[in-house]
Amino acid sequence: MQQRISALGIDEQRYTLQTEILSKYLNILYAKEAIAIARKNVEVSKYQMERAEALMNSGKLSRVDYSQIESQWHTDRYSLTAAETNLASAKMALKSLLELNITTDFDIAGIDFNDAEIAAELPRKTTVFETACSWMPALQRYKLAGEAEQYSIDIARGGYYPSVVLNAGVGTSNTSGSGNLGTQLKDRLNEQISVTVSVPILDQKKNKTAVAKARIAQLNADLDYQEAVTSLSQTIESVYIDAENAQAKYESCAEKLTSASLTDELVNEQFALGLVNTLDLLNAHSSLLTAQQELLQAKYLTILNKRLLNFYQTQQISL
Repeated sequence: MQQRISALGIDEQRYTLQTEILSKYLNILYAKEAIAIARKNVEVSKYQMERAEALMNSGKLSRVDYSQIESQWHTDRYSLTAAETNLASAKMALKSLLELNITTDFDIAGIDFNDAEIAAELPRKTTVFETACSWMPALQRYKLAGEAEQYSIDIARGGYYPSVVLNAGVGTSNTSGSGNLGTQLKDRLNEQISVTVSVPILDQKKNKTAVAKARIAQLNADLDYQEAVTSLSQTIESVYIDAENAQAKYESCAEKLTSASLTDELVNEQFALGLVNTLDLLNAHSSLLTAQQELLQAKYLTILNKRLLNFYQTQQISL
């Protein structure tokens, strides 16, 4: 049984490692998409800066307004650098988890997560919990530990009962010069058998103490199991709530991005005609960037938590 408990401990570590790899893998994908968004924004702000410079040279835009637009371009370039740094850090985190040395370089394959997959209905959290309880190594390990302690109680109780010891022996001897060896062995053959019965009367409470210790150990194992069940229940409920909230946020962020994209496009056209000022242009650009980032965050939070729910339900981690 101890071998089975040890094997479950190894399984628990393996599953923990798999979920950590999943999280860090998705962090890399998130960082890659963040770079793509940042790079596009740099291109947009550079175009705005070049157009503003032309307006300034023609006398239609002040130097101050141009400087504000130029500053936005520098800000977007800094954001791109920060996104590239985040990607390097995300790769380093996965590399460290996999214990890869400094000479090892790697990249991961991109995955196209569509809107239908992100919006797909979540499984019932009670179903996920019940399934997880049937296979999670930590729970099975504590359950087996409780069974092992029951054996310890039975062994300790054995000290209250009489014990019977059966002994048997056969011996012979021979003397040099005293006749045939075979005859001596036959004539001097000694056989004996004995039975010893021990009845525990005064054991100085050793048996009582042993049983009490075994019962305490079993209670501790049962408490560990119940705590593990409660912890698993709370974890699954937390993951479910996070997935539910991320799904709702993704839906609203998608609508917000559509609106921000349209507003940014219209403001750019109006700015070229001199119908809006620089502040309106920068505000539209900033709102678009915020909407893009919020949608990206909601997307990967939904994917991560849905994959974790699927793991608790199927024992499988897939992308």
